[in-house]
Amino acid sequence: DGVISSYDITSFQLKSSLLETKGCHVFSVHEYNGIIAVAIKRKISLYTWMQTTSNSNFYLRKEVSNLAELPKIVVCVSNALIVGFKRSYEALDMNSLASTKILDVDKDQRMLCLELPSSELRPSAIILAHGIQGLVFDLFKVISNPSTAMFNERLEWKSPPISINYISPFIVSLLPDFVEIHDVISLSSLQQISLPSNAPSLAFTSSMSAQNQIYSFSSCEIDTTNGIEYGYISSIDTLSILRMTPLSSQIVNLLESSRFEEAINLCILCSNNPQLREIDIQQIHEKYALSLFQRGDFDGSISNYIKAD
Repeated sequence: DGVISSYDITSFQLKSSLLETKGCHVFSVHEYNGIIAVAIKRKISLYTWMQTTSNSNFYLRKEVSNLAELPKIVVCVSNALIVGFKRSYEALDMNSLASTKILDVDKDQRMLCLELPSSELRPSAIILAHGIQGLVFDLFKVISNPSTAMFNERLEWKSPPISINYISPFIVSLLPDFVEIHDVISLSSLQQISLPSNAPSLAFTSSMSAQNQIYSFSSCEIDTTNGIEYGYISSIDTLSILRMTPLSSQIVNLLESSRFEEAINLCILCSNNPQLREIDIQQIHEKYALSLFQRGDFDGSISNYIKAD
């Protein structure tokens, strides 16, 4: 019926419905900030989630009307809203509601945006889909001065994606015929999972039935104790699941292949993940230092010996 509703995640009981959102064609939730953006025709409304001891609901914060055209996507990021129109992406400041164009696209296409969280290895960023390329923009520049924001990196897909998601520490994209996994640091393609497939793989294993028309791809952390996050692919009558190979197993595989830098990056990106409790990153630095020393990279070797100390 096109109405935004919220449900209790434990009991699945209806908590509230925003009847004024009837006719909504696209929306986005920023869980950390408790904000939901709702697009109805050429209007975008921003709501804030307020929780009290007696009541919990979304309350209208601001809205912008009379947009030039119908938004194809809205994505909430930190203090800004990324809006995809037919031929452009724009950044909407959540405070002033001022809109600034970020990127023009040369033809009508599927508009997609993904926020990448900050880490020791990469500042906060967004990826904007442009055909088979994902253009990476510094999120701070997009928010502070979007008119000067320029993409400084890019990744490439085998075909234009249907959906892009972040399942730490990977970029997971749903394409028409398979799922493609990219490294979040190098942006290189690591793996492709065909639809259907049940073969084991380096980063993910899958449980997929015969291919149907695919509608969406989403992810959810279902086991916070062990840091396990699944990906879900929905079609007309099927729900398929992507389950990541345990991070500890991935690191063991990388070390056995002497891919020490990738193993260290994985530890840094997932430093708070309970799966890595038994992994000694100092020991990996020590092995990497020895490997670099044997190859004659003395500066790199010393740097890693220091980090191993």
